[in-house]
Amino acid sequence: MESNDFLKLFNDISKMEGNSLLEKILDYCETFNKDVQEIGDILEENKEFKQLLYDDCVNNNIINDPKYKKILNRTENIEEW
Repeated sequence: MESNDFLKLFNDISKMEGNSLLEKILDYCETFNKDVQEIGDILEENKEFKQLLYDDCVNNNIINDPKYKKILNRTENIEEW
């Protein structure tokens, strides 16, 4: 799949209803009568998407990875000028 096609698909999925990326993907598939496996196969070709999906799953407690979640939730203190 070309980069532009992937971006269009990802943008369409991002506009869907849901609190997590997985919910948005499922909503997209149900709304447009797409096969979940087919959409998953398309999305998995993108390395950055796979990382984004993993991060989202950890943040939404779909994947239990406490050490990684701690890293994700780390914020730097912003110094006011």
